[in-house]
Amino acid sequence: MITEGIKFPSSQPELLDPGKKIEQNPEKFQQQLEDAQERIDSQNSVEGEQSQDANAQEKESQELYQAAQKFEGMFIQEMMKSMRETIPESDLIDGGFAEDVFESKLDQHYSEKMAESGGFGLADKIYEQFTSYQR
Repeated sequence: MITEGIKFPSSQPELLDPGKKIEQNPEKFQQQLEDAQERIDSQNSVEGEQSQDANAQEKESQELYQAAQKFEGMFIQEMMKSMRETIPESDLIDGGFAEDVFESKLDQHYSEKMAESGGFGLADKIYEQFTSYQR
């Protein structure tokens, strides 16, 4: 028989129930092995779920920070729009509607880049505020 003569070290009590003797009967021994495998599988399953939870939490955290950056970008864009309105228009060069669209898109691009680079730090403060509620 395959299981005859096999010695199991007593240093691995996590595989078998503590206090249980290793059975000499092959059927009971097989059941003990299956039980041990089930415990190992359930432990691996729990560890896998914890890893998935950590990954999901990390992804959610990144999405929250990106949303905060987008909000900061919109804030900067509105501020730049208000600043442009204070500048008097010159009759020397009139770009018309195309110039207005270009300036709007340019301000949008600038505001996004400012927010990504840390801009005013508004995204960091928004992120800190929202994460403080999650704890």
